[in-house]
Amino acid sequence: LTGANIRINELADTISLDAVLTLEILSAANAAYHAAGKSSISNVRTALFRLGSESTLQVFDRLEGRKETEPT
Repeated sequence: LTGANIRINELADTISLDAVLTLEILSAANAAYHAAGKSSISNVRTALFRLGSESTLQVFDRLEGRKETEPT
């Protein structure tokens, strides 16, 4: 494995520990924009590859925005 693959594996493992992050990453990867006729993904690591870094960061940013607007 290369350094990039090891980082992807670590990120996927970390995301998999959180149900909300896992759901959001898988949902984004399976969205019509990203899937475009491809098979459905149920693996976080594969979802990260389909999304790419920019779209993955957008998912994180969207979740962070939700967190900031939730009542405490």
